[in-house]
Amino acid sequence: MSERHVCAKENSVGPGERTGAEVGVLVSVMDHMYRRTVGAGLPIAGDEESDNPSSQARFALRKENWLSILDGIGLCALAVEKNGIISRANKTVSRLLARDTNSVIGESITHILPELSQASSLSDRLTQVAGSGKSQDMLARHGGGRDIPVTATISHSIHDDDHRFLVVLHDQDQKENTLDQLLRTDRFLTDIMDSFQLCAFEWDMENDDVRFQGSWQQAFNLKAPSGSSSIQWLLDQLHGEDHGLVLKELRDLRKNATYRMECEARIQPGVGPERWVLIRAGNRVDEQGKAQRIVGAVLDITSYKSAEEQSEQIVKDDALTGLPNRQYLLSHIQTNCRRGDFALVVIDIDRFRHVNQSLGTWVGDDVIRILAERIRHRIRKDDVVCRLSGDQFAILIHDAKDDAHIHEQIARIRRRIGETVNLGAGVTVNLDINAGIRCWKDITNEDPEDLLRDAIIALRSAKEYPSGKIMEYSDELQQKMMNAALFEKDVRSAFRNRGIEAFYQPVIETRSGHPTGFEALARLRHPERGIIAPADFIPLAEETGLINDLAREIIRQSTQQLAAWRKQYPSLPPLTMAINLSPAQFDDDWIIDEVKRALQETGLQGADLKIEITETLLMDNIAGTTRILDQLRALGIQVCIDDFGTGYSSLSYLRNYSFDTLKIDRSFISQITEDPRHAELVRTIVQLGQNVGMNIVVEGVESHDQHSLLTELGCHFLQGFLVAEPLDARDATDWLRRWVT
Repeated sequence: MSERHVCAKENSVGPGERTGAEVGVLVSVMDHMYRRTVGAGLPIAGDEESDNPSSQARFALRKENWLSILDGIGLCALAVEKNGIISRANKTVSRLLARDTNSVIGESITHILPELSQASSLSDRLTQVAGSGKSQDMLARHGGGRDIPVTATISHSIHDDDHRFLVVLHDQDQKENTLDQLLRTDRFLTDIMDSFQLCAFEWDMENDDVRFQGSWQQAFNLKAPSGSSSIQWLLDQLHGEDHGLVLKELRDLRKNATYRMECEARIQPGVGPERWVLIRAGNRVDEQGKAQRIVGAVLDITSYKSAEEQSEQIVKDDALTGLPNRQYLLSHIQTNCRRGDFALVVIDIDRFRHVNQSLGTWVGDDVIRILAERIRHRIRKDDVVCRLSGDQFAILIHDAKDDAHIHEQIARIRRRIGETVNLGAGVTVNLDINAGIRCWKDITNEDPEDLLRDAIIALRSAKEYPSGKIMEYSDELQQKMMNAALFEKDVRSAFRNRGIEAFYQPVIETRSGHPTGFEALARLRHPERGIIAPADFIPLAEETGLINDLAREIIRQSTQQLAAWRKQYPSLPPLTMAINLSPAQFDDDWIIDEVKRALQETGLQGADLKIEITETLLMDNIAGTTRILDQLRALGIQVCIDDFGTGYSSLSYLRNYSFDTLKIDRSFISQITEDPRHAELVRTIVQLGQNVGMNIVVEGVESHDQHSLLTELGCHFLQGFLVAEPLDARDATDWLRRWVT
């Protein structure tokens, strides 16, 4: 007979009562382990083999497993909500009650135990029975319609909100097997407690006796008293600083001030360093509500505490650089910057995305680590540097009494950042920074989040003015940002409500003046500002991810309009429609599907469309752009290089890709009739394009003299205000009608 069985005899306590108490402890601890391991992804104390999340989850068990454990020992178990509704049940329900397990879920417990329906308040009745800690003889409704005698044990369930009860039913008709079954249950629970290294105690209030059971030796190398003892033994094992807390919680249980306690404390094992433990206990009261017993458990949670400390460190530190992170910065400002002169400088690395795009994110991470160290060694001892995200850092400057001091700090960091970064294998990068500054004196009326927001606003403004690089926050910047936010709201509203509209600028044949097609240009109709040009909203659309929606809408409108003109004016030569695409449209192949859909819906052919791209797009992503352009050309679509001559290496693009059309930028045309050098430059570009088989379109033509000279120079097509400004669909239709008539 085991030590636990001996204790049972000495206490003159039946195995049913012992089993009921231990089941409550076991269920409570299993739930705690679930919440702190599976729920948080943490390891389990004493689980030497659980090195991966899946094994940890299997060891910790799922929440439903406590039902399965009771199932295995022949007890029918039901999880009941505070309102009496059954939320979970185990398989013994079908064996004991001839009811399908799933069918009882959602029913009231009164359908199983009709006697409970006699109470004026079902919730109060469940709470009363659970608080008594005693089993009740009741009649349970069998699936066949008859009532069978059962012993019902109702206890508070495993959830801290106390909104559930555990109802365990045992068939009274099997009395001859009860003792044997309960003894098997006792052994089963012993094995379970050993597996979990669970330590338990039971405190008899009437005799002031405490019985310590479980794995004290295995878990803590402590030899628990074998017989009747005092709660003082447990208190003596605790760290002195935790002694008072645990004692107070136990006293509250004893006085019935509460009926459950849970606290964390440190315990000193027989051998080795101190361990963190979770102590959970609940009281059992008599019919008068007086506490009779306290049943509790002690569980080693040292590994959890270690993981929590690591989590706290992770919360404060950036994993890539080891610098403090955003949360630490805000906390530091709140705690340490209440009085004095301070400056918060937020910097980012200019054009850092090109490092990631050209060299890869792994190299980018190495660069970030190098730059973090450079910044760390360029700040004063009392100042703080943090990594906010990506390539963005924050520097908190203490004792920032004047602008000169702040700008000197930034200049020192900027010089260090600008030094060549050697990445090995002959690869080097040179970088620069943008900076936004927010100064303040005393933080009495300032929130750290607002200070950081202001510094980021200043940084964004600095990036808008590359010649400045450094910008200090002001109320004007804040107002500008608010206006931008309102404008962004209007832009989003326009996209949702079809406020984006395609305008059409005609393209004519230079010598005859006959229309050959149109260029589709996006316009936004603003409720107050009227028609807004692309330069004012396309950058915002790119930044906010709306640019693809813009492209879809312009493709849809322009192809439908071209198809309509084909039907309306069949006598005209076939017109083409040129559509501009931005770099965002070349991130993946979605644009191909969009164009195919438009051709299919309108009946147009690929040759009816032209796609215009800029040199900048090729410069940023030549490989990806070329791949998508090849797919467009496979559909018969012509490809035009727009704004030719404004890039850094225009001729190399003509060499590397075969374009159908070259569009000369308007900047070459404005002085063509006044300056012979401009005219000669245009002549050279025209001849170059013709020699490689490209059509030439000239933008920005505004006078008849320019038209005449461009005709003489051999340009094929032109567009500009001399022909027509961009027109909405109705005005463009009227313009075409005049040509037809």
